[in-house]
Amino acid sequence: MNPYVMDTRTSNVPVYQFQHIRTEAVSISDRLIIIAGYALFVNRIFEICAKFFRPACREPGSPLYWRKQKGVSAMYDFTHMERYREDGRLEAKLATGGLPESIWESYSAFANAGGGVILLGVEELPDHSLRTQGLLDAGEMLEEFLSLVRDPAVASVDLVSDGRAWVEDTGSGDIIVIAVPQADRRCRPVWVGRDPYFGTYHRVGEADIRCTRDEVDAMLADRATP
Repeated sequence: MNPYVMDTRTSNVPVYQFQHIRTEAVSISDRLIIIAGYALFVNRIFEICAKFFRPACREPGSPLYWRKQKGVSAMYDFTHMERYREDGRLEAKLATGGLPESIWESYSAFANAGGGVILLGVEELPDHSLRTQGLLDAGEMLEEFLSLVRDPAVASVDLVSDGRAWVEDTGSGDIIVIAVPQADRRCRPVWVGRDPYFGTYHRVGEADIRCTRDEVDAMLADRATP
């Protein structure tokens, strides 16, 4: 005798009732699968909407809005780094010990103040001229940077993942070029870390300066203006 079907001779519960219970269990399982599929579908719709309707976080008028081949590479000849100095639009970092923590201050500063270019693997000499040092594994460092810049806990906005950061062969070594555009006012302030009052910077000359609370409040107010 099937142990899962009760003998109607010894029980008052008919067999068809147990079969009905098993049918109900299967039906509930099917419903859960349908609900889970529907939830995944709705989540995907939200992702697509967020992609197409989120505010543009780059100022189209900025020259650094251009792609590599049309913009930054035309502005700088990376085979002659000695021609350049750090200024309000250019920041060089040696980065031979790994991705420098100070890169995030420069990223925020450029995003909040007109845009700029960060070079990794480039040394600033005592006379303030620049020299290519090169990076042993520039590709791996670039992947690390791109992974971090997409993390909202690291940077409030990702402005560079879509082709604005790349490895450049200078002939003297590989460097990383990061072209940071100015963020649209609807995305400013751009800060690093979790606290906009501590992690928001702007560029003054060749220095990254932390914004005051009043400066951050002004950007937040402008951000909320239609």
